[in-house]
Amino acid sequence: MVRNIPARAHLLLVALLVVTVTPTSSRSAEGHPVAPRVPPNFLAGAYARGLDHPAALLVLPNGDVLVAEAHGISLLRDTDGDGVADIQLPLITELEQPLGVALRRDRLYVSNADGIHACAYLIGRSRLTAPCRLIADLPENMGLPVAGGLAFNRDESTLYVALAGRLLPRPATPASVYALQPNGKSGRLHASLLGIPAGLALEPNRGQLWAVDTGAVPPTLLAIGGGVPSVALAGDSVPAALVFYGRDRYPKTFRGGAFVVDQAGAGRVLAVPFSDARPSGPPEEFVSGFDGAGGPAGRPVALAVTRDGALLVADGSRGVVWRVAFKCGACSPDPVAAPRAARP
Repeated sequence: MVRNIPARAHLLLVALLVVTVTPTSSRSAEGHPVAPRVPPNFLAGAYARGLDHPAALLVLPNGDVLVAEAHGISLLRDTDGDGVADIQLPLITELEQPLGVALRRDRLYVSNADGIHACAYLIGRSRLTAPCRLIADLPENMGLPVAGGLAFNRDESTLYVALAGRLLPRPATPASVYALQPNGKSGRLHASLLGIPAGLALEPNRGQLWAVDTGAVPPTLLAIGGGVPSVALAGDSVPAALVFYGRDRYPKTFRGGAFVVDQAGAGRVLAVPFSDARPSGPPEEFVSGFDGAGGPAGRPVALAVTRDGALLVADGSRGVVWRVAFKCGACSPDPVAAPRAARP
């Protein structure tokens, strides 16, 4: 259970702004939420339903998907390869409001309101092999972890945690990326940001850490540590999650690029093209239509890429994980789709 720390209560609210929404139920004629809109030759369908405010996603090496929900972490498994999780079960229940999850060997790392927990786990199992334990009580003056803000570097020697910063009491401290050893020791400030980091992710070719700085004007996708040009998003965008596409099932336009959740308006997912591990063009709209086709709106909150190259989009308000796959039997072996341009 999370310790009750009143001094941090206001920070938890800040950290959860991007994931906590009122449950709604926009439904099709069949009684299910309407799928979001995707470009031609792509197909969006529900990978899992009935989730409790999903906040973060992690795809494991065997293809299982972990989803951080309001009251724990669930395991989703597609046993027959049809793009729908037919097994959905609780994996971690002793942590309330987990915000991020990462894997290192036989350990799951979970960011929570009271710090970083390590949980003994063998891939493929449906339960933990030992209880979770707190390995790092993050410095109170650094602020709380944010949703989706947990990632290891390429050689898994450093765990990065996105922190919201501290507003009160004065003096305020900036949002930041905090670095830890896998045992939770030797914590240090890795980078300061202008606003809450909307997700952390490694670029797949060179392994550089990227984040979206929501405090920049406009919000900006940037490489932590610099050295690579950044990408400005629309001035009215509300970024909330980040993932890189390191598979080869999508057209060349998307390979090696980034996907970013923008919660402004009805919500959408942007595609940012990369070439040679560097941004190569402006953001383009990829997934949209979270307004529910006339019903109560959904809200994209988290992203992940499956082992078979589909994009997963967690819809926090409707409790659905959408799966976006490329489907074009008549296309050339290496087709290039043309996403719609994002708002300037």
